[in-house]
Amino acid sequence: MNDNIIENLVKIIEKYRLNPINCTNYDNYIFKQLKYNCGFMVFGKDVYDKKKNSTICKKLGQTIYKERLYYCEQIPNKTSEHSIIFILFNPSKACPEFRDSTIQNCYNLIKNEKYNYNCMEILNVFSSRNPEVDKKSLKNFDNANNLKFIEKFLENRKHSDVVIGWGYGKENDYSEEINKIKNILRKCKLNLFYIGFDIENKQNIDELGKKQRHPGNQCWSALGGFECATLKETAI
Repeated sequence: MNDNIIENLVKIIEKYRLNPINCTNYDNYIFKQLKYNCGFMVFGKDVYDKKKNSTICKKLGQTIYKERLYYCEQIPNKTSEHSIIFILFNPSKACPEFRDSTIQNCYNLIKNEKYNYNCMEILNVFSSRNPEVDKKSLKNFDNANNLKFIEKFLENRKHSDVVIGWGYGKENDYSEEINKIKNILRKCKLNLFYIGFDIENKQNIDELGKKQRHPGNQCWSALGGFECATLKETAI
């Protein structure tokens, strides 16, 4: 995907971010309106083979696209005109019909009365849409277009609020991709946050609870659940 295609894709997303979308596809990407709220997803056009990837397809339901480049959802009853951007690790089971647990946690966090964002947007270190993702499955995955998109998208959103949500420990196994994203974040002079533990809710908390965490449920089970999550300012 060349730079002009990426730039035009970003322009389309900006146009429809808080409006009903009437674009169904652009180049190799498919736009799908959310059915449960105002918002949309942008998928790659390639789909999984139901026979070769039956386990993954069962978890994905009817929407079996291999990639998801972008997600946005309006947060109701907010007065601000600003959105917040999450950068997570990779898309999982979310589809136009329902949120998965990770996106549900992000939504629950941002709709809290202490935040005033009117829109939640999600990018990912890897655009591979796979609930069973691991190092082996990502070894031969071509992530170049996703990284180009993230760069163009964030260049258009300088000084925005961005949540680093790919989880601690990922830098060791996926240092090349994460370092590229960190360089983009530095260049765009973004306001950075991470998802941390609200220590005020607990008297005793170990070092594990003080680390930046992914919003998936499995990362919070030992800490009393995602209800203890909060956004904390950070830098890279």
